[in-house]
Amino acid sequence: MSLPSPEAGLGGADVAEPPRVYLDVMLLAYHLGTGAREVTFSRNERYLNKVIEREVIGVVTSFSVAECVGVLAEAYAQRDGVAPTPEQIEAARQRIERFIRAAGIEKQDSDALSHSTEGPVNIFSRALQIQLATRPTRGHDGEWRTVGGADALHLVFAERADCEQFVTFDQGFRNAPPPLRIVMVQES
Repeated sequence: MSLPSPEAGLGGADVAEPPRVYLDVMLLAYHLGTGAREVTFSRNERYLNKVIEREVIGVVTSFSVAECVGVLAEAYAQRDGVAPTPEQIEAARQRIERFIRAAGIEKQDSDALSHSTEGPVNIFSRALQIQLATRPTRGHDGEWRTVGGADALHLVFAERADCEQFVTFDQGFRNAPPPLRIVMVQES
């Protein structure tokens, strides 16, 4: 009787890890800030179910949370016609954090991703490289889009967090350079 090699995994078959997928901020914002009857919400939920069911490993950063707080604060101000209070903004942050935990999304510390034991990490230089390498693309609505500064930082953090894919609704990411594969939620 021969035993399977330790590399073979349980039951003798290799078990592949699901891909690591960085979730664009808007996936969080659409989940928390849109209604179930909206088309964007249902597309978003279909993708988030892949994370919940562990078909992919969803990854966000502390920078994602900070940006999502701002997106929700603007949405609340638009909805209510008045700026949200600091307490409402903190409640939004807590709601985002609860959702991340409940969905099993991995949250990386952006500050930690900005450092390395191997020496300096040029986060902003890499973000500029990404911006310079990303050709603008025309969206479905005819408007031109590209990767902005915050977008480029998310791509850098996705690279630093060892993600293989970047999932988004934003067509400006479509022409972002490798190594990440850009997945458009509306097309997945």
